[in-house]
Amino acid sequence: MKVFCIADRPPQQSISQTLKENPDVCAVFTLGDLDYFMLRELENVHLPKFGVYGNHCSKTYFPDLGIENLHGKIVEFQGKTMLGIEGCERYKDDPHAALYTQEEMFEIMKDFPRVDIVITHAPPFGVHDDPNETAHRGWKALREYVEKYQPDYVLHGHTYPSKGEVVVDMIGATKVIYVYQDKIIDLFD
Repeated sequence: MKVFCIADRPPQQSISQTLKENPDVCAVFTLGDLDYFMLRELENVHLPKFGVYGNHCSKTYFPDLGIENLHGKIVEFQGKTMLGIEGCERYKDDPHAALYTQEEMFEIMKDFPRVDIVITHAPPFGVHDDPNETAHRGWKALREYVEKYQPDYVLHGHTYPSKGEVVVDMIGATKVIYVYQDKIIDLFD
């Protein structure tokens, strides 16, 4: 299952060109901190599109681009289950932003069963995050979920690992993959 992931910055080249060069891509995943203008080419992309909003998103552009909002729900795609988690830890007072306390995220995630893929803006706590900076601290609830259920993949954006830092990491059997700008990822290869 080859997917085209976009997070935090516009893609390096046009979306249509990337998809033309990678005809075996079966879906597009958006991982937040994007906007309509960065992604408007998706209007004409006839592939399944799934996403979560980031903390800097307007939370309005998914319908116009045909992106299915996965936040707080589970969907099945090509025989695999996917869960989405938007936003990051609340670091400012903005009722319109995708911001949650760690406690609110525990409440959101408390009843989810195991899935194969987690699509999230912020990473699990302790992986690719900055635990000393509220805005870039990973989700503790997601970390507990991953340790308990061991999904195959967690795909996230949001943080900025240091140059040379590993951008694919493991929590048990779960592969945690950081996406910045865009990346073609082979899942279940």
